[in-house]
Amino acid sequence: MTFSSRSPRRASVLTLAALTLVACSDATAPLDVSPEQLEVIGLAMATEIESTVTQLSAQDAMTGVELPQFSVQRRAPGGISGLALSLQGTRSPSFQVVGTECGVMSQNPPTDSDADAVPDNLTITFSLPACRFIEDNGTFDLTGMLRVTDPAPGTAGMAFNMAMDNVRFTFSTAELSGYVRRDGLTSVSASQTGLSQTVSALESAQINGYPSLGVDVDWAATFAAAQGSTITHGEPLPDGTYNVNGSMEYRQGGRSAHFNITTVEALEYSAECAAAVAEGFAWSPFIAGVVRVAVHNEANMGFAQITYTDCNEATVVYVGQ
Repeated sequence: MTFSSRSPRRASVLTLAALTLVACSDATAPLDVSPEQLEVIGLAMATEIESTVTQLSAQDAMTGVELPQFSVQRRAPGGISGLALSLQGTRSPSFQVVGTECGVMSQNPPTDSDADAVPDNLTITFSLPACRFIEDNGTFDLTGMLRVTDPAPGTAGMAFNMAMDNVRFTFSTAELSGYVRRDGLTSVSASQTGLSQTVSALESAQINGYPSLGVDVDWAATFAAAQGSTITHGEPLPDGTYNVNGSMEYRQGGRSAHFNITTVEALEYSAECAAAVAEGFAWSPFIAGVVRVAVHNEANMGFAQITYTDCNEATVVYVGQ
């Protein structure tokens, strides 16, 4: 697959949000999360939602592996407040897998017995030196493996399984060096009423000069086509509604914080908005919807509310109890 630069908008891999966490003498105690930090986690989750809805079809899940970017936030000279792994306010390039020159496919073209655009059993391997890219501001390596399989290769349909195995983005720039790693499983099943999706993902990072970072995401989601629309294998998703519910754990060093993710108002997916996002003319594929991200602890401190309107970037605000 080919690595190519693109305009920075958002990472489709889960953003590991920077948190200025309250100091604690116990290195294994739960992380303290402020309202401001909860909003940052909400922004990270909005990014993941926008990415995961595009992985409801195997062809979309296979065509892009976008990678996070990095910036350092400072309060004062010598006082680093956090490491931001995101596409906002950064000078590092963004990359997207768009071709077939870097990743090596196990079959080319992929074997597809039932012609439903879901490969029977395809692996894409990223390795060096083919997946090393040298830019003006540093060196970037992509390694690991992506596997897509059809659970019913003799029956045409939308169902598929996708696994990411040690997909690692290693970078070295004048500002930062280290790696981000992604492992996970995504499964999509289809019925007469729509699509069901389960996601279990682990993203970790080791950045020189910072404690180790990690995020675990586990959720279940459903997609239902709008009245009068149909979901057709090999075709873009029609208008519909997307609901996601689950949990997330954020880890920094030996400490962690847990969050619940709940859809309050179904996310209204627009095929027109999704096409505009792909062309770089819109921020999200949703025209409406609300999701809450709440800290799972005894403090009951409130939640970050993610709101979508008119294909725009998600609005995230803290709501106290």
